[in-house]
Amino acid sequence: MEKSKTERKCRAESEGRKETERETAQRRPGRRARGRNAEEIAYLVKRGGIVPLRPIIRPAFDHLNTEVIHLIRDCWVETPSERPTIEKVRQKLRQISAQRSVNLMDHVFDMLVQYANKLEEEVQERTKELEGEKRKSDILLYRMMPRLTGGAL
Repeated sequence: MEKSKTERKCRAESEGRKETERETAQRRPGRRARGRNAEEIAYLVKRGGIVPLRPIIRPAFDHLNTEVIHLIRDCWVETPSERPTIEKVRQKLRQISAQRSVNLMDHVFDMLVQYANKLEEEVQERTKELEGEKRKSDILLYRMMPRLTGGAL
């Protein structure tokens, strides 16, 4: 009997842990949780219902591993006996982090390429702005001075 209480507690804790990981991965609260305080969210989650309150996870995030998404959703299952145990969650997270460490340099390189592309776009945009301002100043200069004098400057 004591073991089942501990197991239920671990399964409940795994759901809370997955919620925290989801918020950390997406760096923002879920859409359905916005504008609600923590007590209200806890009440709605405990209450359950036909459609339980769960944040929306989009796999479109490049930095979010699909295995992590599946693990989060497994921890959100309504029936506690169907949720993975803490040990299974730890095992899966170790497996995922081992895969990620292999690809760390690829990830860093991709981030650097994205950053370089953004910088190039910003340089082009600012160059266009600078050329536009130069044209405006040239027009103003020609209006204030004779063309021959303005052209010599």
